[in-house]
Amino acid sequence: MSIQVYGIPSCGTCKKAIAWLENQSI
Repeated sequence: MSIQVYGIPSCGTCKKAIAWLENQSI
């Protein structure tokens, strides 16, 4: 799974998604 979330502006939902992905240690 390629992480393309970082290309999206840091909105609240995006930040939560990034934090969740980091918690999954992907």
